[in-house]
Amino acid sequence: YGQTGSGKTFTIEGGAKSFADRGLLPRCIAYIYNTIAGLREERTSVEVTYLEIYNDIAYDLLSAASGGNARLPKVTVTDQGHSCHVHNLSIHPAANEEVAQNLVFAGRANRTVAKTTMNLSSSRSHSIFTLTLSRQRPGSEVIVKSKLNLVDLAGSERVHKSGAEGQQLKEAKHINLSLHYLEAVIISLQQGQGKKHVPYRNSLLTKLLRDSLGGNCVTVMMANLAMNDYNKYETISTCRFAQRVAMVSNDARRNEVLDDKALIKRLRARVAELQAELAIARQLAQTSDKPQLPGAEAPPDRRECAKVIQGYISGKVTDPLSALPANSLRICFDLMRDTIRENQERIAQLQVAVTEGSKMADQLSKLQAQFGVAKAKMRNHEFTNAAPSSYGVVPVNKPLSREPTEAMLMGTAPLSSPHNSPKKPTPAPAPAAAP
Repeated sequence: YGQTGSGKTFTIEGGAKSFADRGLLPRCIAYIYNTIAGLREERTSVEVTYLEIYNDIAYDLLSAASGGNARLPKVTVTDQGHSCHVHNLSIHPAANEEVAQNLVFAGRANRTVAKTTMNLSSSRSHSIFTLTLSRQRPGSEVIVKSKLNLVDLAGSERVHKSGAEGQQLKEAKHINLSLHYLEAVIISLQQGQGKKHVPYRNSLLTKLLRDSLGGNCVTVMMANLAMNDYNKYETISTCRFAQRVAMVSNDARRNEVLDDKALIKRLRARVAELQAELAIARQLAQTSDKPQLPGAEAPPDRRECAKVIQGYISGKVTDPLSALPANSLRICFDLMRDTIRENQERIAQLQVAVTEGSKMADQLSKLQAQFGVAKAKMRNHEFTNAAPSSYGVVPVNKPLSREPTEAMLMGTAPLSSPHNSPKKPTPAPAPAAAP
């Protein structure tokens, strides 16, 4: 962006005198193809389009025709949701860098330029060079796509300075008006969510650059200035516009889409599988509906089918279809269903038995704990009520009484000493005679 004669086309395309004077466009192409050369395992493709907007009408610069704009095909643009669709614009695949650079030279030769008082070779149109890249990893159905727009805007000019007349005056009007609408879009994007409507449809330039100004994109603006006092007001205006562009915030995300060819191939394979299953089902239905004719194939034996199914489940039979006749498929499915149901019922019964067993084990452990507590209590009770033992007590020798008690005379009480055996009572001595 910049005023006329500030070097915008030289910044984009460069000079033709030396290789060091290459512009931004050939340098970007070289960088992209050098990066693609390192992606050997991935499948990549590059497509090129090149158009110009002259008096708010788009023309295809890479058409087979050459010369003036009258012989270049016009390009129409229609709105399509949050983007636009371009009609009658030729798309050229570029397999290598040389092909892409040749397309740049071919489009540059068809651009509209004119001599003015401020520039000997002034671009009278906006040009948009687009590189569309796609990348896909092997075995993946996801394609990553991106688009690079390199825009060379026509320079704004003041009519009283340039002295434009006639056709050049008309061109200057369209250029300044389209740049005015571009600035209105930038101001709306700068305000963010507070501005609900962004006037993309006011001009063809803003329509084509809709996906490069706001939303899922990264926008870089290069402001070209004419460093002299004569153009100081244009320089200030350019700097203000660049400041507005710098304040626009975008959210760049990865563009991933499904590969149409891989998706169609997968759906066709699925359709073929369903058609084969439908043919088998129809054949089985026709076989079951036909009456059994004499000499026809006998119906399959259910026992043989059950043996083959059991062998297939256990691993003894690897190919059950070859071991059975063709009309036994329905019976095999029925047997397989019955086997699965029986196994499910057994599993349910085993789960119930395991649950009940775990409950009984918990009850048994509780009873064992209660029995241990009761047993310990009984032992403590017996130890408390037991008589003290005489073990370790030294017996005291006391003289035995010579006079038997009444209990001894009756023979009901033992003697005090455990070492003396019981003796018969001794009769009392007779009284002595008186002298």
